[in-house]
Amino acid sequence: MGGTGWTYRTRWRGSIAASLEALKLDVLAAGDYQHSPTEDETPPATIEELMALLESEDDDGMLAGGTHSILDLYEISDPAALAADQRHRTYYHRLYPLAEHEVLELFASPRPTLADWERIEQLDEYRTLSPARWMGRCTVLYAADQPDQIVFWGSSGY
Repeated sequence: MGGTGWTYRTRWRGSIAASLEALKLDVLAAGDYQHSPTEDETPPATIEELMALLESEDDDGMLAGGTHSILDLYEISDPAALAADQRHRTYYHRLYPLAEHEVLELFASPRPTLADWERIEQLDEYRTLSPARWMGRCTVLYAADQPDQIVFWGSSGY
């Protein structure tokens, strides 16, 4: 099985970390990730239960293959570290917000709107900013010049 590209858009919750955590809880609750539980296994109800399950799986199980979702990202990293992390292959399971210059290059605006995102999404241009599996990117979308939504995208899983 190959990696899976994914994209999520959710409302802004005051910070990247709070928005990411809320989104992960929504994905977990909806079961919108890859996992084949055994007949006797109850799906995890919390991120902590999911992490325990991931850590308990053998090399042929969920840990090796991931969830093919935003749940595979565990840490938010500084976008300035991305190039070095890619050279040293230490980007695994990390989320890198777009740097200011990337937002400007992609959207031609420092405060992209939902309409800007939808235009870029149709062209699939944003995917080039997340070139490796097991990492993700994000950017805030604005309405009336205020943070309104946040988009997360990336690729994970085997």
